[in-house]
Amino acid sequence: MKKAVLFLLLALIFSSCYDVTGPDQEKSLYGSWRLQKISGGLQGTTTEISPDKAPKVLFTYGGTVIFYSSDNKLARSTTFTLTEGKTIYSTDEKSIIHFADNLDNPMVIFSISEDTLVLADNDYDGFSYIYLKER
Repeated sequence: MKKAVLFLLLALIFSSCYDVTGPDQEKSLYGSWRLQKISGGLQGTTTEISPDKAPKVLFTYGGTVIFYSSDNKLARSTTFTLTEGKTIYSTDEKSIIHFADNLDNPMVIFSISEDTLVLADNDYDGFSYIYLKER
C-alpha cells in the first residue's frame, strides 16, 4: 500500500512540472528588456554591458519590436512573429522570433522567466544575448 501511495505521489509531482513555452512564454516576452550580457562567437567571449550604456528592446502586443541604442535613441523598429521550430540547442522545439526586416536571422528564445530573457542565434558560432526586464 505504501508503494502505491508513493508511486501516485511521485506521478502527481512529475506531471505538474512543465516548461514555459507557447502562449504563456509569448505573454512573458512582451515588455521592455535591457541588454546585460553578450557571449559566444568564434572566440567564445563574454561582454558585460554597463546598465547605463545598455541598449533596450521593446516587444509590443501588436507584434512590433523596437530597438533602442545605448543612449536611448530609436535604432530600429520592425514587426516580429513567433513560431515553434527545431534549433541547434535541443531536440525539442523552441520558440523562434522572426524579425520582418531580417528573416534570414531568426532568434531562438533559449530561455525566458519573469525577469530574464536569453535570446540566441541559431548557428554554432552565434551569440547569446541576456536581457533583464525593466520594471
